Amino acid sequence: MSNDPRAIQNATATATDNAPSGGRLRADAPCPCGGALPATSPRGDREGKSPTLPPRYADCCGRYIDRGDSAPSALELMRSRYTAYTLNAFDYLRATWDPATCPADLGADDHADHDIDRHTRRRDANPDHGVTPRWLGLDIRSHWIDDDTHQRVEFVARYKVGGRAHRLHEISRFSLAHVSDDRAAPRWRYIDGDLLES
Repeated sequence: MSNDPRAIQNATATATDNAPSGGRLRADAPCPCGGALPATSPRGDREGKSPTLPPRYADCCGRYIDRGDSAPSALELMRSRYTAYTLNAFDYLRATWDPATCPADLGADDHADHDIDRHTRRRDANPDHGVTPRWLGLDIRSHWIDDDTHQRVEFVARYKVGGRAHRLHEISRFSLAHVSDDRAAPRWRYIDGDLLES
């Protein structure tokens, strides 16, 4: 096994190349998130390296996207949301996004670039609008626990559109709240994020 991050990128890019639009991956396929971990934990100590090979989708993000399990922290939710973007799983993205900040037209067209453009604020200037991005990999930079119900995750997501490479570098904010009026356990949700220069 290799520690080369390109091995993870190649495995995850290959896994998502064959994924159906809005569909699912095979349970034994490598997870597109690559099992990315930050260099340090929310407590500031070393959290460890990301795996040399990505975990199986069913054992990683598939638990949340396909089975509906609740992500135990914002870190796992961030990874699963990246994976959902690679699969165009807009129902999952909508369900894990705070309704107060979720765009009403999330996934309205057939191309996932709509939401990337919203994040990068480049919709009008993007000559590749309408071209579906090819997701290349996820790098988790940091994970902070602000309090019992608020966490932040800094990440860089790499993708290509029209043959050009791009990076989405963001510090995302998450909150733990009840999803509905029922008595189900609270779930983590994406609130919003601050874009950073890469």
